[in-house]
Amino acid sequence: MTTPTNLNLIWALTGGSTNPGDAKYSTGWEVEIPTYQDFNHVLRSLDEAKLSYAEADVYLWQDLIAYAAGAKVKKGGVTYRCVTSHNDSVGSNPQDPSLDTTNSYWVVGSVFSTLADSYSNLRAVEGLKLDKVQTRPTNDLWNSNDVTINNISNIIALNNDSASYDNLLFGNVRGKLVVINVANLTDPDGRNLISDTSSYNIYHEGNKPTQGDIDGTIPTEPQDGKLYGRRANNWVEVTTTTISEAPPPPVSGNGQSWYNLEDGRLYVDINDGDSSQWVPASPPIIPELVASNIVYEDNENIGKTTVQSALDYMASQPALTYISNRQYPTVSNGADSDHDIVFSSGKIEDSTGTFPIVTRELTKQADAAWVAGTNVGGLFSGSMTPNTTYHLFFIVRDSDGVVDAGFDTDSEAANIPAGYTTYRRIASLVTDVNANLRKFTQRGNFFEYVVEAANLGGRPTLVTGVAVVEKVSALPHGLTNLLGIVGATVFYSGTSTVLIQMVSEFTEISSLVNYAASIHNGFSFNSIKATLPLGVDPSVQFYSTFTNGGMNISVSALGWIDDRG
Repeated sequence: MTTPTNLNLIWALTGGSTNPGDAKYSTGWEVEIPTYQDFNHVLRSLDEAKLSYAEADVYLWQDLIAYAAGAKVKKGGVTYRCVTSHNDSVGSNPQDPSLDTTNSYWVVGSVFSTLADSYSNLRAVEGLKLDKVQTRPTNDLWNSNDVTINNISNIIALNNDSASYDNLLFGNVRGKLVVINVANLTDPDGRNLISDTSSYNIYHEGNKPTQGDIDGTIPTEPQDGKLYGRRANNWVEVTTTTISEAPPPPVSGNGQSWYNLEDGRLYVDINDGDSSQWVPASPPIIPELVASNIVYEDNENIGKTTVQSALDYMASQPALTYISNRQYPTVSNGADSDHDIVFSSGKIEDSTGTFPIVTRELTKQADAAWVAGTNVGGLFSGSMTPNTTYHLFFIVRDSDGVVDAGFDTDSEAANIPAGYTTYRRIASLVTDVNANLRKFTQRGNFFEYVVEAANLGGRPTLVTGVAVVEKVSALPHGLTNLLGIVGATVFYSGTSTVLIQMVSEFTEISSLVNYAASIHNGFSFNSIKATLPLGVDPSVQFYSTFTNGGMNISVSALGWIDDRG
């Protein structure tokens, strides 16, 4: 390497020196003998240029130079970097760095980069920029550094110009990242970077804090399966437990617990150094209480002795057995009592007994064609006709499980609307001679007419021993699991002893009810009631004997019992 000498000397600094002019600089020496003053000027200019660079490590900005992006110059004591290549041949100085307020050509900053256009992309706001100083094939591998600081401790000072704010040091001291608050100092004062109270560790996954690093912490919890409370910064084993409704007084975390009979929680006495308090140590715990009063379904006592064993038993039972008769939905006459039926909410199995249906309250109109929803038509097919049995169903839409309701003349919902498959019959009703629904009340499985539905009235006097067959048209037909309730009213005058027998064609019992009375000298009105199975076309036979004439019998339908199966 060449060692320069006499960089501080300038040729002909005090001797004669004459500028040969810009034209001579362009042509250089020709066949001529220049003056010594001309030679002195050329040599002096070279020395001045070298000395200027040696003094400032940068040339002063000068007009009429073609500066390339990345060129460094100094103007007014400020060093600039060129970001746009330019050459002003006119000499009016429009690219003077001190006049470039838009930073179109010059910025105060620098960039270290492997990119050819790094200076062209340098912006004034970026200051010192590192732009891909090293290129890396992946994000994860360490194969190069962008900045490297080598020292026994590596310190970066972050100083604030305002005295209102502290200066900070950031560094690697003994292999740990630390931050040191040096207040307003800018010069090192020899403090210990580890033990000084102004030094703070920076914690991360590789440098986790210990109990001693953070005030107020307690040791890692014991892993021995025992229950512990807390006293200040230490664990205290729980050795006593109080069971009561009211909390006992805490004793400064001295290892006691309390089982609260009110909420079923276990509490531990915790003292955090400020005060003692009861802290929940568990979710609610079900006590082993007597379960003798727990009843499964409607009336089955499951015979379990504790709450937990009763819960375990019920959880093991099939889901559908939890639907009791009390949950079955009911029906009632609507605002238009001749045609509307209100279906209540509840829960019931489908017709196969395998699928639970959770019902909602709906009002359906029996005199209008079925439409999905409430307060709309509910008749699956046809129109209402007199003395006809209509079966009431809850139905479930196949696509989304929405529950609806309606009426059908078929007991197995043969005319169910399209898109519905699952159903359950919950009642059956009969129209009168005007094709209107009769008013009724329902109590569980018992349906009772508000007004008795007369089948036969004012019948002529019966002859002793004669059987009269009467069809019970006012009760539902088409089902064999219904039990009808009918009444016979006896009207007679005078003195008579009467015996009446009613027999259903669907039972083998010869006499369902006997009515016997002996009335003398007067007018009497009496009635008898009987139950009979209802079939497809139920009828009842009336037998009578009497000792005197003047007797009439009228027959009425009072209601029926339907298990809604």
